[in-house]
Amino acid sequence: MTDYRFCTVADEGRVRIVTINRPEVMNALHSEAHWEFDLVWNEFAASPDLWVGIINRRGEPGVFPPATTSRSRRPDGVGPGRPPGLPESATASTSISR
Repeated sequence: MTDYRFCTVADEGRVRIVTINRPEVMNALHSEAHWEFDLVWNEFAASPDLWVGIINRRGEPGVFPPATTSRSRRPDGVGPGRPPGLPESATASTSISR
C-alpha cells in the first residue's frame, strides 16, 4: 500500500478506513490533499475486495471542513464550477464541498 502525506489508510477486510491527518488546519483539504484522496479512492474503486469506505479525521472533535476553497460546484451543476487544480474523477468528489 502507498504511503500518504495527508491521510492514513487501513484496509480491514472489505472496509477501507481513511483518516485525514491535518489536525493543525482542522483537517481542511487543499489541492495536494485532494489529489492524494483521488489516488486513495481510485485504488478503493479498483479493488473488488473493498466494499465500504469510511472517512475519519484526527484531532479535536468539531468542524469537519471538506475543502479549503470557497468555490464549489452545486449538485445541479449550476454555480462557479469546479475549483481549479482539483482532480476530475468522481471518487475525488467525495472530498469536495457540495
